[in-house]
Amino acid sequence: MKTTDYLDAIKARHGLASDYALAKFWGCAKQNISRFRNRGDTFNDETAIQVAEWLEIDPAQVIADMHAERAEKAGNPALVKAWQRIARSVAASVLLAFSVALVAIPSPASAAGVMWQCILC
Repeated sequence: MKTTDYLDAIKARHGLASDYALAKFWGCAKQNISRFRNRGDTFNDETAIQVAEWLEIDPAQVIADMHAERAEKAGNPALVKAWQRIARSVAASVLLAFSVALVAIPSPASAAGVMWQCILC
């Protein structure tokens, strides 16, 4: 995802109707949001972590995407590919962890049986 995609995702996630509302949510001036949209600035690593918290996603994903975007603007295709691979790897790890967690959650019926056994112990 690009910087502007993340801005739009924050607006959607938090029900913000405009960049002005996003700036108020962010606690910054509207010009800061415009800088990301119009000048093509990207988030630094600290801001990427904050954005990830607002979106409830892995900060490594946002950081990797920002580095890939900066490498693209610098005209370094090899570095872009490397950062995109890292971003995909982070996304795949999160998906795998989520899948494993779902498998590990017992069904209500089996959980009730476990609780009953624990009570008798």
